[in-house]
Formats: sequence, structure tokens, C-alpha cells
Amino acid sequence: METPNNQRNKFFFQSKRETEVLAKRKFDLIEFAEALEEGPKSTPKKCRTHFPLSEKFLSKRHSDEALRDLSGCKKWRQQNLDKGKRKDMLDKFFLSSSTIVKAMKMDEIDEFFTSATISFKPIEKHYDDATTGFINKFTTSFAHILSKEYFDRTTFEDRQIFVPEQYSNEIYFDEEFVNKEKLGEGEFSEVYKCAIKKTGHKCVVKKSKVPFKSPLNRQERLEEVEIHYKVGKHQNIVELIGAWEQRGYLYLQTELCEKGRQDRKKSNRFFSEEEIWQIINSIKLAFAHLHGKSIIHLDVKPENILIKKMNCHNIYKLVDFGCATSIPPRKGFDKDGDRRYLSNDALNGTYSPGADWFSLGITILELATLRRMEDNGEIYQRLRRGDLTDYKEQLLIYSEKLERAIELMLSPNPEERYVDAFFI
Repeated sequence: METPNNQRNKFFFQSKRETEVLAKRKFDLIEFAEALEEGPKSTPKKCRTHFPLSEKFLSKRHSDEALRDLSGCKKWRQQNLDKGKRKDMLDKFFLSSSTIVKAMKMDEIDEFFTSATISFKPIEKHYDDATTGFINKFTTSFAHILSKEYFDRTTFEDRQIFVPEQYSNEIYFDEEFVNKEKLGEGEFSEVYKCAIKKTGHKCVVKKSKVPFKSPLNRQERLEEVEIHYKVGKHQNIVELIGAWEQRGYLYLQTELCEKGRQDRKKSNRFFSEEEIWQIINSIKLAFAHLHGKSIIHLDVKPENILIKKMNCHNIYKLVDFGCATSIPPRKGFDKDGDRRYLSNDALNGTYSPGADWFSLGITILELATLRRMEDNGEIYQRLRRGDLTDYKEQLLIYSEKLERAIELMLSPNPEERYVDAFFI
């Protein structure tokens, strides 16, 4: 059981801003120690000149050791420490990167030093890394919500982080989502099917596998969220519900497509021509929406076309805007999608809507023939010349119209791809 003395000495500062100020003002730390040394009657008066103590913070991790050292004006006087040692002790305590805190509200500051029955009201726990909520300059310990309004307020060059008045260091993904089921993972991210704890609504959360490496790396990765917000809602594009960053990881919450990806490896069956035309027409509508907003996807491939069942019909939706960009791209843009599905012009840094049409053509060819695309070699180069010689035999089960459509989408001329493809 805690003693009244220990309770009386569980104090610290009103907010992260006040604590940050205190951490920067070493003179105040020494003066604060001197105030403690003079006893409880003088402490409130001296402290009040520098910072209000209506909110006090209690270290859980250091309460046994640090608070015992700092405990109480009486024990402090008995230790008879010199100023240098007091300063080091206070620095270690106040600036500790691992301090986890609770808060307690007080009506009167003097009550803190006289009451033996103080009740502590916990708030959200957070890492107290220099008491700012930051692990480093570009990584937050709390969940920093990335709303559409956030991107309206900031630019690519200035992705400022806005610290809320109160924040939690708990993992937001664990706190707000339940029934997690891993659907798959790629080179850069993991995808989970889950439910929102408060509503039970099912959704998908994509989490990056590697934390931000630098401020520029953070800016580039947040660009996916910004682009997806700009895209907006469309029946053939997976909707972005929300996004956040925490501890350097990026999270995107999207709608759930129950049927997921068309897994040709498991089904090992050819698509019917009707299914293929449904995919072409669905993604054509998605392209019309994207390209109408001067956005290109740059990573169209079978894995990025999802299926959602609606009214007994399959709705095909485009997903994953990690490589997408506005036209013209920002200076320094150098993202590349999967080269197996990219045109030579896109690989050479010439971006246009025609790049997406080429990727769709390669995607349709793979779905129709069930032949995995290569990332180099003679067949790879022939396809980029619009030559389907290596696939003619497998395309015999489909109509000439479909074969012609694929040839149009694979035209070496980017302008011929999408203009002609609209009139398939």
C-alpha cells in the first residue's frame, strides 16, 4: 500500500508542452530541486512561478526508483546531494525516453502537498520521448490520423505532424480493430481482414512492413494516401476509408471485397470470354475516372484487381495506389510498379494514361492464357512491340475481337493504346 508521503510526491507537469519547456530549461530544473530542498511550504510558491501543476504526471516505470530518490522534501534534504548530482538525477528522470505516464487532476496546488488521500485518474498511456510524442523527427509514438483534410492543409514538401492535445501510445490497430485475419503480404506490406471494434463493420487494413527511413521516405509513402483520397469514390475502385501512421508504419483502411483476388493458381482454370470482357469494361471505367482526374495508377496487374459480389454480380475493382502519380508527376518522382506489367515508356520515366492501358493488356493476356509474365527476355521484348506470336495458340479459344483488343492495348505507341481501347 502506498504511503501518504509517496502519494504527496507523485507529481509532475500539466501537459507535454510544459514538460518540453521544462526539459529545455536546465536552470528551472536546478531551481526546482532547490525548492524541494527547502521543504513543502516553499515548493508550491516557487513552482507556481514557472509552471502550473494543475495536471501532475506519475511515472509508472520509475516510480519505485526515481520517485524514491525525489520523494519527498524530507528525504531530499536528508540525501544532502550537491547541485550537479541533483541536476543529473532530474535530467535522467525528466528526459527519459521510456517514461510512461498517468495523470491526476487537482483543484488546488496546495492540496497536493497536504492531502494524504489523493486519487489518481489515468489517461491514455504514451511514450514520453522528450515528452513530445515523437520517436524521432518524422515518427510519432501515437496514431497520427491522415485524413483528407490533413492533405488539404499540407504539401508534399511540408508534411507537418499535428500533435493532438491528448494522445495514446497504444497501438491504434490493436485498440480499434478486432477479428484480424491475414489475407496476404507483398514485398512492402501486409493485408488484414478485420472488423471495426465499435461497429462490427468488416474492412481491410494494409500495414507497411518497414517503418519510415527518413523524412523524404515518409513523404513519398504518404503520397499513396493523398492520391487515393484524390481519386475519391467510384464503383470500380476500392474505397479508402481512412489512414494513419504510428511508430513509422503506414496503415490504410479500405472497403472489403469479399471475393478478393481471382486466384488463378488455386482455380487453375481459364477465364471465360465473358469474364474477361467484364474485367476489361470494369477497369476501363476505373481508368476513365482516374485519368479524368489526371492520375495514373502505374501498377495494374492481376493482384491489384479485386472482386466484390453485389446483387449476384461480380464487380471488379482496382486497388493499391502505392505507385500512382498525378500527371505531370512531381519533381523527383521515381516509383515503379511491377516491371512484368509495365511498358517501356513507363520504365523510361515517360508517364501517360497509355501506361495503364498497356498494363491492363498484359494483365488480360495473363488471365486469358494462365501464363505467368516474365520480367525480361525475348518474349518480354516481343510483347512490348505488340507482338503476340508466343500466345497465338492459347488465344485460339477466344474471339478475334478479344485478341485484337489485347494487341491494341499493347501498342508501342502510348497514344494509340487508350484512344483505340476506349472503342473496343
